[in-house]
Amino acid sequence: MNARYKKLRPGALQRHILDLTGQLETLAQAKGRTHHAPHAETG
Repeated sequence: MNARYKKLRPGALQRHILDLTGQLETLAQAKGRTHHAPHAETG
């Protein structure tokens, strides 16, 4: 295992994951407003 990963703190890692998740949600919402999924229009 890489030594860098052994130094990670769970609290810091959780905050980083939550930050990235928030960014992904923002991007997904922005994309949803500008693009329509082709499979969503059929049916």
